[in-house]
Amino acid sequence: MLRDLREQGTTALIASPSPADLAQIGDRTIILKEGRIVDDRQEVNA
Repeated sequence: MLRDLREQGTTALIASPSPADLAQIGDRTIILKEGRIVDDRQEVNA
């Protein structure tokens, strides 16, 4: 389902304690601390 949404150009925000599990799905990593963006990358670290 997430891949279909991405192909349609839909933006989804997914929180995960293990971001590497989402590496094949996502195209951006945003790290939040206390609700504030502390890191914003155009890549997903596997």
